[in-house]
Amino acid sequence: MTADVPSVPVTLVVNSFFEELTASTRSRPMPWEGYQRASLITEEELSLLRQYANTTEVSPEYIHLLVNLLNKLVRVDTLQYILVLIDDLLEADPNAGKVLHEMKRINASFPYEPFLKCLKKDDEFLALKAEKIITFLICTGSGKLPSQGPEFLDILIVQLSSRTTNVADITVQLFQSLLRTPRCRIGLFHKARGIPNLVSLIGKERSNPQMLYQIIFCFWLMSFEAEIAEEFDIQHNIIPLLIEIAKTTGKEKLIRVIVGTFKNLLEKAAESNISVMIGHKLYEFVDALSSRKWNDTEIQEDLEFLKTELQNIVAGMTTFDAYKSEVESGLLEWSPPHKSAQFWKQNATKLEDNDNALLELLTEFLKTSTSATVLSIAAHDIGQYVKYSPKGKQLVEKIGAKHRIMELMTHSNSDVKYQALKAVQNFLMYTWDKI
Repeated sequence: MTADVPSVPVTLVVNSFFEELTASTRSRPMPWEGYQRASLITEEELSLLRQYANTTEVSPEYIHLLVNLLNKLVRVDTLQYILVLIDDLLEADPNAGKVLHEMKRINASFPYEPFLKCLKKDDEFLALKAEKIITFLICTGSGKLPSQGPEFLDILIVQLSSRTTNVADITVQLFQSLLRTPRCRIGLFHKARGIPNLVSLIGKERSNPQMLYQIIFCFWLMSFEAEIAEEFDIQHNIIPLLIEIAKTTGKEKLIRVIVGTFKNLLEKAAESNISVMIGHKLYEFVDALSSRKWNDTEIQEDLEFLKTELQNIVAGMTTFDAYKSEVESGLLEWSPPHKSAQFWKQNATKLEDNDNALLELLTEFLKTSTSATVLSIAAHDIGQYVKYSPKGKQLVEKIGAKHRIMELMTHSNSDVKYQALKAVQNFLMYTWDKI
């Protein structure tokens, strides 16, 4: 998968519910003459509306009229109709967007304010149509996000949790457009609920391949930013989630964005992601995928890139690096380092590095894991640590690992019970002088 975002319309929303409402609104007759008689629009405005009826001709004069009407009228059905007309113009000719952006010379709050006003009305279709146009404006604007950008992103983020499937679907598609620009990627990343809401939506849409594709497409776009790639998995457990989805889908386009995301995470922030990738056996999974035939050659290219890079990284790792990656992933298995006396003689004290980070992790596994394998290995490793580290007995008791291991001596699983017993024996047998 290349670093270039596919060339598609700036705001491409495909949703039958949305399209039906748009068509219904477009065909609705509007009583402009009644508005003129009620002095809501002028005779000149009425004349222009008649002149441009049933056309998608992009005239600055007509676009200005529609935005000004949007700004001053209040009836929801009328606002819906005006938004449909403006959206039709934007889809017919990108120059309509340029005209909208130039309106800021007339009014500093334009072009955004009239559309943002529509979001305050209690009407779902009105809000969605306005959001589509605002998304277009943000994507085609230059420089930083508009001042209203953060507020707008907040609204969209909340909509990701909507109970209405169509609202969530359209919102994700808007994010697919917004996240094509770096300023929006960082803007979303710094919103506390942005990425978690997308992750939560996956849980609701596991049986919907198209929605999964749209969500993971957003992940792929965000992974182009090193700042995001560094914390993506640490904060949101993205890597195991994507591996799980890839293992259960037969959709090639879904595999494509998942593999592309892995490539970005490795290219942009290898140090932050390699431990989890190795621990979750990404290399083995990628190797299996590469043996399949793909219609999309970019999938094969990205798979070969991942295989080569992961192979090179693993080849350059020390035995302790490999052990550390395994522990950090949380996927403990009886790999060679665990049962090597030489390994523990050389590396036991390294569990104390970075404020006892690995020792704390092993202790956390003892307290929270329900896996007999994980409990057995964690108890074994802490027992080996006590055996070979001068500080072992003191630290293990201080952080609560000793108490938990003693509890595991009565565990229902025989291997857990055995490893806990062996660890307790090490507490009793090996005494170091206090330092």
